[in-house]
Amino acid sequence: MPAFMQLLVNTIVPGALFGLAAAAFTLVHRVTKVLHLAHGGVVMVGAYGYFWAYRSGWGTGGAAALAIATATVAALLVAACIYEPLRAKRRLSSIGNLIASFAALLVIEALLLMQFGSRTRSAPTLVGDRRYDLAGASITAHQTAIVVIAVVCIALLAVILARTRIGMAMRAVADHEDVAAVVGIDPKRVRLVAHAIAGVLAGVTGILLAGELAFEPRFSIAVAISAFTRSLIGGIGSVPGALAGSFLTDLAMNLWTWVGPTAFREVAALLLVILVLLFRPWGLFGRKPT
Repeated sequence: MPAFMQLLVNTIVPGALFGLAAAAFTLVHRVTKVLHLAHGGVVMVGAYGYFWAYRSGWGTGGAAALAIATATVAALLVAACIYEPLRAKRRLSSIGNLIASFAALLVIEALLLMQFGSRTRSAPTLVGDRRYDLAGASITAHQTAIVVIAVVCIALLAVILARTRIGMAMRAVADHEDVAAVVGIDPKRVRLVAHAIAGVLAGVTGILLAGELAFEPRFSIAVAISAFTRSLIGGIGSVPGALAGSFLTDLAMNLWTWVGPTAFREVAALLLVILVLLFRPWGLFGRKPT
């Protein structure tokens, strides 16, 4: 029983953390059709913003606010300075947006390396480091906060998409951009709002990540790949699917450690991606293209 509960904790905590990144990634792709790999860099902007602000005496609340603000600004800069100009010149093809987003990711990583160096960093948690016993499994207060905050953020995002005017506008642009423009919706504004929301989620992800893991600028690529693969498994375009895909990914990797070398646990995630692409390429919870 304790081993099963620890497996559950080790699945839910990283699943929630990277599921939040995957949800923001899939939101941007759903609205803009861009594979937003730069999101990994934006998450790290949030992590370093939190780290720097706390060290500068802002306290956890002030540092968290700055992290979210800087990540949001970074997300909007990527959208306004790269994606939108390419779209205006009609050069935002599938391969073009992939190259542009990866280039933006590398630029953000380079800027973070220039500012903070390659040394591994860590930051204080929002709620302390108290450890609890959960039916024989160990879980910290911060890990509990990760799960609660991630689930609440994704639930709020789902409500925004389903129940608010801007959410309906985002769904309209995602489904039929030309028709949305005809009825008075500004697609560019809607796309920027989607990037801003993704930036807020990136800031929250960065804060939670900084309190849980040791990090350095090159971690941005790992975050980008993780967000991409988890949203792919869940179904790109499905926000709840991104979270479910993230949980399944971590479950597969943790089960792998029971039968294979721990150092190669990522193999399980890659095998899961291959299986999904072979038998359900639109994702486990995505909509089949018509």
